[in-house]
Amino acid sequence: MCYLFCYSFLSFLLFGLDAFANAAILNFTVRTPSLGDSNSHHLYSRQSTTTNVTAPGVISIHNTRNAEYISNITLGGREIPVLLDTGSSDLWVTGDVPGTKDLGKAISLSYAVGTASGDINTADLTFDGFTVKDQAYLLVKDTSSFSLDIKAQGFEGLIGLGPNTGSTIRDEIDNNSGDSVLSRIFSQNATSHNYLTMLLDRQGDTSDPFTGQLSISELIPGFENVTDMPKLTVDKVHRLTDADQHWQTFTDINGVIGPDGQPIKINSIVPKADDGELVVIFDSGYTLPQVPRAMSDAIYGRVQGAAYNEQGGYWTVPCDQLINLSFKFGGIEYPVHPLDVSSSDFNILDATGNPVCVGTFQPITSAFSLLGEYDIILGMGFTSASNRQASRA
Repeated sequence: MCYLFCYSFLSFLLFGLDAFANAAILNFTVRTPSLGDSNSHHLYSRQSTTTNVTAPGVISIHNTRNAEYISNITLGGREIPVLLDTGSSDLWVTGDVPGTKDLGKAISLSYAVGTASGDINTADLTFDGFTVKDQAYLLVKDTSSFSLDIKAQGFEGLIGLGPNTGSTIRDEIDNNSGDSVLSRIFSQNATSHNYLTMLLDRQGDTSDPFTGQLSISELIPGFENVTDMPKLTVDKVHRLTDADQHWQTFTDINGVIGPDGQPIKINSIVPKADDGELVVIFDSGYTLPQVPRAMSDAIYGRVQGAAYNEQGGYWTVPCDQLINLSFKFGGIEYPVHPLDVSSSDFNILDATGNPVCVGTFQPITSAFSLLGEYDIILGMGFTSASNRQASRA
């Protein structure tokens, strides 16, 4: 999987930070979600596997069941593992941070596992060789609201890699220290390219033995062709509502192609969307993509042996069924690998006690989807295959 955020949509996921505001190659780890949870931070413990990367400027990634990605930052001289989340824009950490300055401004950030609450602080931050002075972040002293032990899961905070305009901390601070980490990095490195690239590997896939990487202002070796892909601006969907901005764009008209090779025609709930277009958010914090219920039904409903779990809100399918699905952006069709359209990682049994796979494109149930802000959240189930396709174009 590889995606790139830049001035415009260069490929499957290449977005411009400057389209919203002034908004490094790293270690990270992966996790597996619990079923029926449509919120953006699915947390489930798995044993991680380390893959070494030897290219200059590339740091290895730990991939745990193709689900969660974690990297280290240094804050106040302390190295801290944090979740990488393109679906949010704020930085928060737990524990002690040497030399931190408490600004006395209390805020709360809500996640699927609980609420991160505390005071906004500032401290010097280093992120893959970039150093930012007095970076604002939320220092969370009490994690009792979380439904699990986050430290045991392998992380002690979260770094939001979304647009600067989505930052709650920024809204509370009257100077640029409240800007997001990426915005601070780019604003003080005017000669660098303003983009973020992510290459997410699929564990156990011997046909595509990529290693996970993340970089800022440089391209991941072997994926340079990403800059030749069609560019989609994000201005068209910027501030469709008054909600926080995400990395989002439109699909092509009738741009979701189902297992039968025909478009899945779904009306957008976004008032300003053109007929046939759907608004999608690209979110590395969402393990399982979220789509309208009618679309999920169209993907899995005609598969022989498929069943919908009403209580859990997901489809199950026989694991020997290979399901085709693709998305079109900028006139390019990006197929999703069948291994990412259904998953055997959840140990689900059917009514007869036989193992079945879970349809990864789950019906969307997020309350935000009911407000007319977006139609689809494309998480890691989408990026795991489309990135490879883009790199070869």
